[in-house]
Amino acid sequence: MTFQIHNITEENKQEVQEYFRENFLEMKDKSLVARLYVAKIIEQEIGRKLEESEKKLLETYKLWNEGITIQDAMFYFGISHKDEIVCIWVDTKKISVDVEILKIRFQSVLDTFSEAEYAIFGERRWVEFYIMWTAKEALIKYLGLNLDTMWDIQILKAQEENVRIWTQIFDLKLELYYDWKSYTVSSWRDWNTMYALIS
Repeated sequence: MTFQIHNITEENKQEVQEYFRENFLEMKDKSLVARLYVAKIIEQEIGRKLEESEKKLLETYKLWNEGITIQDAMFYFGISHKDEIVCIWVDTKKISVDVEILKIRFQSVLDTFSEAEYAIFGERRWVEFYIMWTAKEALIKYLGLNLDTMWDIQILKAQEENVRIWTQIFDLKLELYYDWKSYTVSSWRDWNTMYALIS
């Protein structure tokens, strides 16, 4: 299982990998294991172990909620997983993530998005499809919408940009438009995996 977690360092990557491997073998639920790791991150931030009632909050937390308060601090987290990839971000401001593995599908799936949106990227390939899909799905989670609203969200602009957020370098900034408002989503690609983040 591979992972992206905003505040891990090269030194503790091995520890995190083993934590996921051991817990996933026992629980068989990536989302629950990810939530347990979120608890570890929050414990590091507040300097103590979480109480059972606080852990329960994490287990029942909806990812598009307004955050949870622990020890007078507000925490938000986003979790996305696909096959063997798990992506976790924890922050003190609202956040959402999405991850997809690049796969070739039926050609008609490319028609999900408009020619105008593909024109922004200058290409109509699977890479551009997944850039748009992950960006739109991250926004859907961020706003607490359902997947049907994917077709109401428009990509207005895509700009190459190397921006570091925590330990991750994002190489693309997207401007999305929904319900008379504009949103910025950051995107990056790691070999055959596409990630998107909005905060």
